[in-house]
Amino acid sequence: MKPLFRRLHRWFGLAIALPMMLQGATGAFLVAAPTVDQWHAPKLAAPAAATLAAPLINAAAQATPGLTPVAYQAASGLVPAAVDFAPAASQRATLRLWIDPADEAVLGHEQYPGAFYRLVHGLHESLLLPFGRNLVGTLGICLLLMTLTGAVLWLPPPGRRLAGLALPRKVRGTRLLRELHAVVAVWLLLPLAFQAVSGVSMSFPNQARALFGLPPLHLAQHAAPPRADAGQGHSRPAGKAGPGLATLATQAEAAGNGAALISLRFQGQSGTAMAALRPAPGVSSGMLQLALKGGGVTILNNQRQNAAVLTFMRQLHGAEIGGPVWKLISFIMGISLPLLGITGSLLWLLRWQRRRQQRLHTPPIAATIPSKMETSA
Repeated sequence: MKPLFRRLHRWFGLAIALPMMLQGATGAFLVAAPTVDQWHAPKLAAPAAATLAAPLINAAAQATPGLTPVAYQAASGLVPAAVDFAPAASQRATLRLWIDPADEAVLGHEQYPGAFYRLVHGLHESLLLPFGRNLVGTLGICLLLMTLTGAVLWLPPPGRRLAGLALPRKVRGTRLLRELHAVVAVWLLLPLAFQAVSGVSMSFPNQARALFGLPPLHLAQHAAPPRADAGQGHSRPAGKAGPGLATLATQAEAAGNGAALISLRFQGQSGTAMAALRPAPGVSSGMLQLALKGGGVTILNNQRQNAAVLTFMRQLHGAEIGGPVWKLISFIMGISLPLLGITGSLLWLLRWQRRRQQRLHTPPIAATIPSKMETSA
């Protein structure tokens, strides 16, 4: 069985080496980028208390005429709340404002996200291809198969478990590559398998929902964030209080039954926004998915009851939860994929060269058979 697994591991690895190295590097960048952004953010004098999101969104919108709020991030510790803005006919954020949740004052602004961040995010999510999301999901399935076959090949046998977790001393050359590949793979086996499964569920969301007995998502299509205020029933000009996002924030907080809104963001080119809420004590966590239809707000799916597992997987995949330890593990996983791809490819190349040299230096079979003259002599 091991020879079959070794062959599957080798050829699957060669097939996905380059795209998975790209996925790892871009994933590590996306995990580290929010932390780096927080280093540059203005700081509050004291940790922020939970507060309603709509007044902060409105205060930020008053300071940015001509732009539309498209995303909100609640304050965390000494980092103030953030509101992202896009041009009137777009959903691509170009500006971020930092807001003090205590007095709704604008503490600073920055161009966000930058062109490089958008490029990296697009590469990670879809490889910048029209069919890239499905391709990334297929890569995730291949990565899961790699972890399963790798577990059979690289896990140390009983009695040598601890020895297999560290590089042997005084190893050089091909053995060093093999041992390095094995040790890194063993340490990250379970986290990589989880990232593969969660990535597949995000690339094929409706198939994943079907496995959990959930209905598929049917999103209402809109060209840009709506500007109709659901509460007052009339439209407002660009650059005013941004009722689209503010109304969604109010609706999400009302539906959360005491949960604190952590983030709210329009999704792609649809009229749908995703809201993440921190549950009240004793209440399970989850996501609220909201849709805008005909100027009103409709809750498409309350995931606190029926999709908590999928929500947990999505948040953990992006290191949105799990704290600094999981962020560090996710970052190490990202930079380990290029390492595993390089060492695995080098091992295959060295093996191919060795077998080629053996074929070149091995005499033909006919040359090894004695001739009749030799036998008669």
